[in-house]
Amino acid sequence: MRTLYLRRPVYCNDIMSAIFEHEDCVNRFRWYNINNGAMLTDAQEIVTVELPKLPKDDDGTRFWQWLRFLGLRREDEMEEAARDNTNMKNVIVSLRRLSADETERRLAEAREKERRARMGARLYGEEIGEAREKQETARRMKEKNYPVDEIVGITGLTIDEIDAL
Repeated sequence: MRTLYLRRPVYCNDIMSAIFEHEDCVNRFRWYNINNGAMLTDAQEIVTVELPKLPKDDDGTRFWQWLRFLGLRREDEMEEAARDNTNMKNVIVSLRRLSADETERRLAEAREKERRARMGARLYGEEIGEAREKQETARRMKEKNYPVDEIVGITGLTIDEIDAL
């Protein structure tokens, strides 16, 4: 099996409430060719963690403790989980500060709203750019007398959109 290598590993970690149809709490996925099983790269991986499947008993790892913490909803449960963990205590202090201070909460919400707006604008800009590129490709193909069905097949535009160019 041949593996391609990237310079730096790329990871995507998803903490989910959705559940796959198997028992594992932590799942690691990689990209591979379904025809021959060749792995694309070992430097890119998607790790999913399903909180509902987290074992009830502490396995002694910090990973388990943080996952449990993420699934907690009540403050008393969080404080108990953070009793012997300075990092969790610091997170709780930050959460309290953000939750209690109206100004801080509004600033956090504004930052999140701005981040989402930028992401949406970028995606919208990419869609506009792709649409213009398809139209330009179709226009050039039309000028060179390509058959309309071939233009449709290559660009994905409709016949009406091509006729309007």
